[in-house]
Amino acid sequence: GGTSQSTYLLEEVSAIARKINHALKDEAALSDRLPIDPLNDDLFNACSDGLVLIYLLISIDPKLIDMKQVHHG
Repeated sequence: GGTSQSTYLLEEVSAIARKINHALKDEAALSDRLPIDPLNDDLFNACSDGLVLIYLLISIDPKLIDMKQVHHG
C-alpha cells in the first residue's frame, strides 16, 4: 500500500465554508460548530464527524435523513 496525499486550495475551502455558513446559519443544533472560519482549515474540524454534512443534506431535502437514527455525540 502506498501513501496518499490530498491537496486543496484555501480559496476552495473558503468558498465551501462560506456556503455552509450561509445555508445553515439558523440551525440551532450546529451553534457550537458554526460559523466556520473561512480563512483557515476549520472546515475540516467542523465536518469531521459528518453532522454538518447531514444538516447540509437535510437543507436540500428535509426527508432525506431520519434524524432519530443519527448519533449526536
